[in-house]
Amino acid sequence: MTICVTVTHQEHDSTARLRADVYHVDLYGQVSDQPVRMHELAAGGSAIVHLHKNNVLVVRELPQGDDVDAADQDCA
Repeated sequence: MTICVTVTHQEHDSTARLRADVYHVDLYGQVSDQPVRMHELAAGGSAIVHLHKNNVLVVRELPQGDDVDAADQDCA
């Protein structure tokens, strides 16, 4: 089974970048630590994402400027 999803960053005047990550989920519902695929989207950009059985899609805004340092500290 494969599903194709189009993810679009519709805020054309935004400076924020989005990232669509695809993660694997095992039979017990545990999500992998690292994505199996990543798509980075600038404002107005889009990506076609293929989702297979046991995949989950996570879309989030990437940190900018000072937010990047804070995000790095959260992961440490």
